[in-house]
Amino acid sequence: MFEQNMFDTERLHLRPFERDELTAFTDMATDLEVQKYFFEGSSVSLVNIQFFFDCVVSKNHEYDLNFAITLKASGQIIGYIRLCTLFGNILIIEYIIKNEFRGKKYAQEALKAVLDYVKKFKPNISTLYFKVHNENIASLRVLEKLGAKKILIDQTYFELSLAV
Repeated sequence: MFEQNMFDTERLHLRPFERDELTAFTDMATDLEVQKYFFEGSSVSLVNIQFFFDCVVSKNHEYDLNFAITLKASGQIIGYIRLCTLFGNILIIEYIIKNEFRGKKYAQEALKAVLDYVKKFKPNISTLYFKVHNENIASLRVLEKLGAKKILIDQTYFELSLAV
């Protein structure tokens, strides 16, 4: 199920992005719902998306892991997930699921696998925080089903804490 930098669930394969997948990433990032919740409600230019994607591809290392969420059956990219380690024992997780794939429990499936991944490969992590827009009710529900507790950070974002 796991290799150090990729893993599978029943329906999904999580792996690093490849440089030639900018178009698939751009399709996700230009979705208005994604921009509303992930890019803090602002319209994002193609230049900024390119820069963000370059960071996603080049920053895969011990403290900043970025994964494409793909369907096992077709290989189609349906989302993105980032794990960012702070102070050696805190992990911040943020994710995107493409609009047409929401409501199918892919986020829950991917996040559950990420929790298992963290337990196996990052035993020093004691707390997880999920960066979630406070109006993204679907994501809040997904994370609460995983046992996360809501902590208000500011008026725009909640972080959901989950002890590992």
